[in-house]
Formats: sequence, C-alpha cells, structure tokens
Amino acid sequence: MGRGRRKKLDKLSAGILVGISAPLAIFMVIYAIRYADVPLGDYLVQLWKLHITFKILSLCGFANLLIFFLYLKLQMEKAAKGVIMATLVYALLFLLFEII
Repeated sequence: MGRGRRKKLDKLSAGILVGISAPLAIFMVIYAIRYADVPLGDYLVQLWKLHITFKILSLCGFANLLIFFLYLKLQMEKAAKGVIMATLVYALLFLLFEII
C-alpha cells in the first residue's frame, strides 16, 4: 500500500468503522459457512436462548486485535486508536447486556 493511500486511511473514523464492522463480518462469515441451512433469525434466537450471543460476538472481537497490530505495523496510529475505541465500545455494550 502506498504511503499516500495509507495517509488517507489513517483516520480515527476509519479505524472505528473497521473496528465495529470486522467482528460482525466474521460472525456473518462463520454463520454462512457453518449454519447456512438455518435462517439467520432462528439462529440468533437460539443463540439468545442459550445465552451465548455476546460470548460468540466477543470471540469475533479478537479480529480487532489482528487489525490493531496490522495498523501499528503499517504506522497508521490514528486508525489503530479507532480500532481500540471500537473494541472498548463493544466491551461496554457487552458489560451492559451482562448486567441487564
């Protein structure tokens, strides 16, 4: 990736967007590969009934760790901060839902 393009993508907002969408994308890829025969609504209801929805989503959040380190290696510190912020938002949401 060229230095100019990296500079364009090195934004806090880009990191937040990637940090929020990556775990959801991984969740959907896992669903599509493993449980494609089950309707998505039924799948989500089953996860909710088993009380494992947030546990699975939090495991998908580990993708943010890889993205964070990739951004650091590419010297995209602002985007890396955005990924950390998105991960903290996920953590707060999970904490709130566990309390409720």
